[in-house]
Amino acid sequence: MIPTKSPPIPPAPTAPPARRVQFGKIPTASGHRIVLYGPGGIGKTTLAASMSGKTAFFDLDESLSRLKPQLEESGLLDNIVEVPGIATWSDLREALQSDGWDGVKNIIIDTGTKVVGE
Repeated sequence: MIPTKSPPIPPAPTAPPARRVQFGKIPTASGHRIVLYGPGGIGKTTLAASMSGKTAFFDLDESLSRLKPQLEESGLLDNIVEVPGIATWSDLREALQSDGWDGVKNIIIDTGTKVVGE
């Protein structure tokens, strides 16, 4: 018998490189709009009042006066300023387009259904 040459042994397969999850920083963005919708008494106004920074409230359903003791106790009232004198959509639009919003980080319209037409 004639000795035959064996074919070369292929290299052992290598496992694909392990994938690792990558974490990054959350980008800073501005101009977000959030709607909190739900039945009365579930904490929408309290949640909105707890946002950091100066918060301007269009308190159209007079929630702040009912929540004032709770907001004072929790220290949330310090960041809230009320925008009075809003009765119509025109009033609301005019106030939002006015100067003087420097330092305000959040604007809350509570409750939009209370504003009457022109």
